[in-house]
Amino acid sequence: MKNNFEENLQNALLKFGINFQKLDEQKRRYFCNAFTHSSYSNEHKNLESYQYLEFLGDSVLGFVVSDFIFDNYKNFGEGKATKLKSEIVDKNALGFLSRYYGFPNCLRTGKSAFANGKGIKSDSDLIESFIGACYKACGLEFTKEIIYHFIDKILKKFHNSINEHPKTKLQELVQSNWGCRPRYEDQALNNGKFESKVFINNNLYGEGIGQSKKESQTKAANDALKKMAKI
Repeated sequence: MKNNFEENLQNALLKFGINFQKLDEQKRRYFCNAFTHSSYSNEHKNLESYQYLEFLGDSVLGFVVSDFIFDNYKNFGEGKATKLKSEIVDKNALGFLSRYYGFPNCLRTGKSAFANGKGIKSDSDLIESFIGACYKACGLEFTKEIIYHFIDKILKKFHNSINEHPKTKLQELVQSNWGCRPRYEDQALNNGKFESKVFINNNLYGEGIGQSKKESQTKAANDALKKMAKI
């Protein structure tokens, strides 16, 4: 009889044409580990967490995305190609994918999990650990097809935001994840510059100083986006 973890995992993997029940024991273990938080493995010493698979998946993802950009954006040059790659592998974009496919619902966690709150990074980690498990269980060619599918999803969702203003990008992200809008507080400094702070649910997320309110708010939004990607 399947437990809830295996049932959720089976349903998630079927979206990618992977039948968990038909995999051999080692391949099933890869996918189980990919959705095991360190708090759970700490409580069950015979199990491994997703962290090592995340390390592998991060490298595979980076390679495949670079190869995809090289083949499909031949006129970009190194600078624009690097920017596009950073947008595709961005923690916010990967977190969107993770939630879209219901990966957080598959994660098994221990009692101490997310004691300090759950952030975007924990969702994006699951995409990378899943990619690592796919690579080990199904091989590179199969994994590349899944990553191409991910790239397509990300470009359709975030393509217009690649050069999007940081304030707009932050607002869309906050509304998507928290259901509210970021709030800015501005202060004129004695040197003629402005200082802005951006709050989400009354928590300070970013700060910036500029020659105008527009510039200081833009810098504050950028600061918030960088901090949110590290949570």
